[in-house]
Amino acid sequence: MSIQQSINKAFLRWLAPGFFSGTTMSDWLRILRENDFAVDAPYLSRAVVISLLSAGNSIGKGMEHAFHGQAIANTTVQPPLFVLGCWRSGTTHLHNLLSKDERFAYPSTYQVMNPHVFLTNEWWNAPLQNLFYPQHRMMDKVRMTTSQPQEDEFAIATTCGMSPMMTMSFWRNRDHYNSFTTMKDVTDEEIHAWKKSVDHFFRKLTVKYNKPLVLKSPAHTARIKLLLEMYPESKFVLVHRHPYEVFVSAVHMYEKNIEIMTLQRFNPKRLGSEIVKHFGGLFDAYFEQRSLVPANRLMEIGFTELDANPLGTIENVYQQLGLPDYSIAQPAISAYVDSLGSYQKNAHREIAPEFKQKVRDRWSRCFEEWGYEA
Repeated sequence: MSIQQSINKAFLRWLAPGFFSGTTMSDWLRILRENDFAVDAPYLSRAVVISLLSAGNSIGKGMEHAFHGQAIANTTVQPPLFVLGCWRSGTTHLHNLLSKDERFAYPSTYQVMNPHVFLTNEWWNAPLQNLFYPQHRMMDKVRMTTSQPQEDEFAIATTCGMSPMMTMSFWRNRDHYNSFTTMKDVTDEEIHAWKKSVDHFFRKLTVKYNKPLVLKSPAHTARIKLLLEMYPESKFVLVHRHPYEVFVSAVHMYEKNIEIMTLQRFNPKRLGSEIVKHFGGLFDAYFEQRSLVPANRLMEIGFTELDANPLGTIENVYQQLGLPDYSIAQPAISAYVDSLGSYQKNAHREIAPEFKQKVRDRWSRCFEEWGYEA
């Protein structure tokens, strides 16, 4: 390992602010109060970095509102295309493919991490932040840059804190934050605040690009009803994967991401059971709500199909959902597929027998609906 790699690893482990890099001071203090200021000693350095950044973000937010507030208030979000699917199901791959169509816009990593200020400072601050990014995501070999397509859930966590992402930092309050996946056990006031935060971010993206948005957040898989209330003409494409593969990959994801985001000690032995419960609630909510979407505005695809034939699968998505002429987007999508070359997916360990039974029981409808062998 080079000296630079060692420095980057140490920075990520002890100082990196994670998705709190773009939070404001008022939001940061609210989150700390919500968690009784329970930052464990090993992570105080990370909390100090977040606190320092939040002061600058507060100033930047005020400037952005002064320059762009009226335009944001007056804009209309065009009907979005939402990429759905549980964590580790292939949503990133699908999102990347669809994002190659220049007739769509997508939130970048910089924008979701800096939702309050990207309209005014992305041009100079994104290249600077790139210097501190790891070359790849912690849980796989997917390239990391500030300009790549990214999930809007990071922006939701940053702006209102009502997101399961928050469990990565405040593990002991995971039941509270995971409730914002299905939004079933939250108050009307919280739902209103969540909608306001989401819509404001989408409006800002619309001000910047003036194009329909292609958006990806695994948690949106359980929020179809709310998304339709906000954007009635939305379209949805869901990617699913064998439940055992999802589970094993998700454990790996949590282990890697919590390490660089947490502000509290956590017990990795609890991860498996928590994932079974949390993801089970997401699947239940999806199957309950998918009938709310007209058949021509929702499509389900398997990751195996997408992986084996990305161009044909994406063409089918365009046709079924009535997206713009696929032939215009095909060259860019094809070039992206070619650029992946010999990309190798992670080789994960086999699912433990006790969790195999839990997954089979709790996620049983995934096996039934999508034809997976148990």
